[in-house]
Amino acid sequence: MPQVAHADWNQNNDEANRQRAMNDMRATQAANDRRSNDAAMARQRDVDRSSASGPSSGSRAGDSSSSSGGSAVYNGGGSTNSGPQSVVATYYVTETNEQVVARLIKQAEQGDRDSQYKVGIFYYNGVGIGRDDARARHWFGEAARQGHAISAGQYGYMLHYGKGGPVDDAQALVFTRQAALQGDVFGQSMYALFALMIDYQTGARQDMTEAVGFAVKAADAGDATAQALLGTTVYFFGATGVSPDNPKALKYLEMAVAQDNAMAMQQLGKWYYFGWDGVTRDEIRGAQLIEQAAALGDASAMTQLGKFYLTGIGGVGQDDAKGVDLIKRAAELNDAEAMATLALIYLNGMAGQQKNEAEALRLVKASAEYGDSAGMSLYAAVLYDGLVTPKDMPKAIAYAGRAAEAGDGDAQVLMGKIYYFGDGVEKDIVQATRWFKRAADQGHAEGVAIMQEPDIAAAARTL
Repeated sequence: MPQVAHADWNQNNDEANRQRAMNDMRATQAANDRRSNDAAMARQRDVDRSSASGPSSGSRAGDSSSSSGGSAVYNGGGSTNSGPQSVVATYYVTETNEQVVARLIKQAEQGDRDSQYKVGIFYYNGVGIGRDDARARHWFGEAARQGHAISAGQYGYMLHYGKGGPVDDAQALVFTRQAALQGDVFGQSMYALFALMIDYQTGARQDMTEAVGFAVKAADAGDATAQALLGTTVYFFGATGVSPDNPKALKYLEMAVAQDNAMAMQQLGKWYYFGWDGVTRDEIRGAQLIEQAAALGDASAMTQLGKFYLTGIGGVGQDDAKGVDLIKRAAELNDAEAMATLALIYLNGMAGQQKNEAEALRLVKASAEYGDSAGMSLYAAVLYDGLVTPKDMPKAIAYAGRAAEAGDGDAQVLMGKIYYFGDGVEKDIVQATRWFKRAADQGHAEGVAIMQEPDIAAAARTL
């Protein structure tokens, strides 16, 4: 079995790390979806506090200022910003939240898109009406279909994360792109995020130039999610149609870190800890950023910090209990790398944990299905050994092949063994040697040792 990896996130295994970064962004975004969504919306524009009858272009679903009741005076069309209003000559009128909501619902049902948007806000925040994501989603959708930009971004967001109804990634892209084209910053950020995540998950490898362009606009307008997206995946690894650019990645990471974005913190922390191109290695600063990100709830940072504690590196000292606790918490947030690491711990009874093969199998299968290279590699090894679950060579070869192509050294060695012994495939020493060499070339200890074997060394000379 593979052993628990040290802090092994490196800039060479681009495909594995790109997928890991996208999985982390999805896990982190989903775990903090309401908080991060509301914060992004609140930042986008000044809040319109005359929420009852003024124009809707200034308020967001994250704004709860419309909850205050009270009286307002009609002053010839200008907003007093003093609470819910009714435009009635110069008379003072008092409306309760319930009355405002009832009036807006009536207007929304008559097709007024601004009222539809505002009713969506009321349901989203539970102001004077009780929170109801399904109704909020409905009314945002009604307004979006009439071309309301802010509603389109919010509706697409709810479609993607299954808030108030089923997940619909295709329609989420349609509506967030609609918002993005209309200049909505939140829509630009979400469209870029969703387009990139779906592209990586499906392996479509479509041109991401438009999506990245929207992300840049949103990031330059101050959207932290877009800044983190550009720094952690787009400019660090590159995307179809967009080349890697470390200076740009660092620029956007620093911008996002300044806004306390946890995803950006863990990425910048790894950058400094490992001394990747563009920075001078600084393990202390790197570990501190990773620790800060973990404290803010970033799943990938929890996993990395957990590995620091398990291995005694990163300046934290070895502490198995803390390490396992962090990795368990990350696994609960569906971090695929954490699932794979915890599965390995349970399989071997490591770090003070009892062996638990059933839980290990559940975790490693979930990790593999998320597409994590370490999870796929370990699951392939489990299927190949046939000790914890019945031997299944077709599945073992499929998962090992995907992980090996993504750069996982353990999987590359396993693929080499599969071809060397002809287990489930036709015996092929040359193909086996190719896989062993790929593992050896990235410093994998077993791969290096195998390359010294006489028959493998001889085959290598023919490559």
